[in-house]
Amino acid sequence: MSPALTFNHQRQKGRKIKIGYLSADFREHPVMRLLVDVFLFHNRKKFEVYAYSFGYNDGSYYRKKVEADCDKFVDLVNMEVVERAKIIYEDKIDILVDLMGFTGDAKPEVLALRPAPIQISYLGFPGSTGTDFLDYILTDKILTPVIDQKLYSEKFLYINPCYQINSQINISKKKKNRKDFGLPEKGFVFCSFNATHKIEPVMFGVWMRILKRVPGSVLWVYADNELAKKNLIKEAKIQGVSEKRMIFVKKKPYPEYLAQLKLADLALDTRIYCGGATTSDMLRMNVPVITLYGKHYLSRMSSSLLMAMKLPELLTKNLFEYEELAVELASNSKKWKLLIEKLKQSKNDNVLSNIELFVGKLEKSYEKIYKYHFEGKN
Repeated sequence: MSPALTFNHQRQKGRKIKIGYLSADFREHPVMRLLVDVFLFHNRKKFEVYAYSFGYNDGSYYRKKVEADCDKFVDLVNMEVVERAKIIYEDKIDILVDLMGFTGDAKPEVLALRPAPIQISYLGFPGSTGTDFLDYILTDKILTPVIDQKLYSEKFLYINPCYQINSQINISKKKKNRKDFGLPEKGFVFCSFNATHKIEPVMFGVWMRILKRVPGSVLWVYADNELAKKNLIKEAKIQGVSEKRMIFVKKKPYPEYLAQLKLADLALDTRIYCGGATTSDMLRMNVPVITLYGKHYLSRMSSSLLMAMKLPELLTKNLFEYEELAVELASNSKKWKLLIEKLKQSKNDNVLSNIELFVGKLEKSYEKIYKYHFEGKN
């Protein structure tokens, strides 16, 4: 780093804490669908909220709301790395929250220049960045138990019970039925709306066994391309399952996508890279999700959400438990209906949709690390 970029991060006492959110995804995007309501609820007596965008403006509700709800929205598109870092530094941001990590269009090189004294990774990248320029990762004790700290370059900054928050959603009022999607009117509908790149042979094999054990059932899958659809049908046939029991759906506008989820009976989570925002969508539409509690952040996201919803019975420890639970719920209508009622009840007092509570916890974490950094208070 040249002398001109050796930033001085001294701060005066008694000033508001300046929070900056850095992302290319202030737009119609899964991360913003979850976070969009957060910016408004920050306590302006204690915090100033900035957003730094290096992504395109899609003119969506999400972009407009973030622009309106932040104290300052800065468009960093078409700027060089050094210029972006200088702008953040000159705004005297105290805590810079990166919402991207190494996901598409990320700009970790800006963070590498250390434009803020405290830098945090959150939500967009499900794991450790392995860098020396992100000090903390916002997480919870289900995603990353204390024992996993040795595997991370970032210190754990816990927001319990769950790392995720659910902003308000707009659900399409268009009435759809199973027939509109080629689904059976009476058969049990399993579904997986996770991205197809998350589907791998081991779990797909479990899904096929489940279908064979539940007569008349189908698997409703989101497939964003014909090659994925073709390969999944091919593998189903190899495992003795007719392609007629594989029902595919393509991408739809988010409000319509949410509305169609109501037609499913039970979601089957992927294994190594499980659902995050997709699992939240399912639960919000009263669709239970069976998951396998994994060994790392990527495979524990659904577990975190289900525990927050007080639905531990949907977490399984191994593939045998996973398969047995799916078959039992599909075969025992009474137990399935009781589960649906419990899910609905959990939503009524659900911490996942309490924005004020979540932001309050977030701000306490921000204050804690600010005091530790500038005042040496643990």
